Amino acid sequence: MGGIRGLVHVANNLPPRDLWPERVYDLPELQYPSTLNLAEHLLRHADTGPDRAAVMFRGRTISYDSLRRRVLALASGLIRKGIRPTDRVALQLPNCPDFIVAWLALQWIGAISVQIPPSYRRREIEYILDDADCTAVIRGADVPGAGRRSAAPITILAVPDEHEADAPLEAGSTWIDEIMDERADTPAPHSANRDDPASLTYIASVDGRLKGVVHSPIDLLAAADTYARNVLQLTSADVCIGSMSLAWAFGLGSLLTFPLRVGAATALTDSGAGGLLEAITAARATVLFGVPTMYRMLLRRPDLESFDLRSLRRCVSAAEPLLREVLEAWRARTGLDILDGLGTTEMTHIFISARPGDVRPGLIGTTVPGYHAQIVDEAMHEVPRGMTGRLAVRGPTGARYWRNPDAQRRTVRDGWTLTGDICIQHADGWFEHVSRSDNLIVSAGSKISRREVECVLEAHVEVSRAHVFSVPDPVRGNSACAIVVPARGADTEGLSERLQRYLKGELAAFKCPRHIQVVDALNRRGSEVRNEFRRASLLLGSRR
Repeated sequence: MGGIRGLVHVANNLPPRDLWPERVYDLPELQYPSTLNLAEHLLRHADTGPDRAAVMFRGRTISYDSLRRRVLALASGLIRKGIRPTDRVALQLPNCPDFIVAWLALQWIGAISVQIPPSYRRREIEYILDDADCTAVIRGADVPGAGRRSAAPITILAVPDEHEADAPLEAGSTWIDEIMDERADTPAPHSANRDDPASLTYIASVDGRLKGVVHSPIDLLAAADTYARNVLQLTSADVCIGSMSLAWAFGLGSLLTFPLRVGAATALTDSGAGGLLEAITAARATVLFGVPTMYRMLLRRPDLESFDLRSLRRCVSAAEPLLREVLEAWRARTGLDILDGLGTTEMTHIFISARPGDVRPGLIGTTVPGYHAQIVDEAMHEVPRGMTGRLAVRGPTGARYWRNPDAQRRTVRDGWTLTGDICIQHADGWFEHVSRSDNLIVSAGSKISRREVECVLEAHVEVSRAHVFSVPDPVRGNSACAIVVPARGADTEGLSERLQRYLKGELAAFKCPRHIQVVDALNRRGSEVRNEFRRASLLLGSRR
């Protein structure tokens, strides 16, 4: 689908131009050419510092020169497999070097990367592959594939370590190493329009339908050239580390585009928060990215003080509210501040942040250079300082949805992107987060659509109705729980356990309700159960 036909097809799936946000490029570092290749920009340090570390993983280091050679070898192989500019290619890989190589190779040839979290399951994978009309999928050998109904025509398997290469190959699949050929002619970098899609990231929505967020090459560069440059002051001497997936916008920026933009290194870990302290020490990491839940989990470790964290110079938190007690406990035990930040997938990364040396518990910060934010009412009129309202943002990035003009109309108003947050801007310009304006559940930094989970539950033959709600969680901030009314004739014995098993095959684990209660009706009895769950959660939190 390359060439003019492919460009037309992509344009037809973008929102009309009059619904695009107004993007502002009022900093010298935000002046980009009309056409460019994103991978070429991110790999340019292979010329100036070829031996410099680019990626650290499981005790190994990949230099910038080696990274570029692998990217170009894979780019050649993808072209031979028939992948063309504007083709959508799904990436469902854990945090490993193969993710970075594959993502950059897709950018090099002008394909559009569609990131799918490794935790996603059948229903989510099938929806994304169908909605994005993916030509190919590159996934981990141990990541479950989508159902036959919507499997991509080309499947490439990647492995995080050499010893797994002896695993049996699935029918119709190819190992990623088998299509790499460093002896092949180097393909020229595809020159893309600066506004063309470079990647798609699917996120939750209140109606239960996953939304594809479009990021262009300059969206991804602008996030690095504003927040990473002006707030974190990232340099080539830094080593970035974090536990979030590269499939999410927070992880993609923090652990891929940010470090590569300045010639720094990224230290990848596939052990989650559990092995993070060890990884920080081993890599001598300097910038730590994570959600507040990650910091809460690290603070639960009694041996935290035994790790040498002196290499860290910045700690960043985003994706969920950072509570005062987490910030103060982290500062007391490590001597480090946490820079709270507010960002959204639609805006690519963080656009409001605290600053080094200026952290105020309970407040987020001020706008990142290059961005403008205001608090507005329902009519988009700015409200006085100190009053609550909807957060509207404008800058070099903004919301664009794939095949979803209704979401575009709701989110972009008068050129501003509405983030879905209720905030206060104080007289000194600092922002305070109050709540979400939608009913999404924010759990460990991930957003859960109540309606999505309810629809999956109600699709089960033994369920008549379902209600999903949020309860406080002492570690994750909030968790999802559910109440279900059984279908007529259903056997209620063991129904909750059967539904839990069913959900784990359909949805990512973080979306699955921690508790499912069977009730006879969703009226007074349902309300009683919901309140009982919430009281029990609050009591559990107070005991911990």
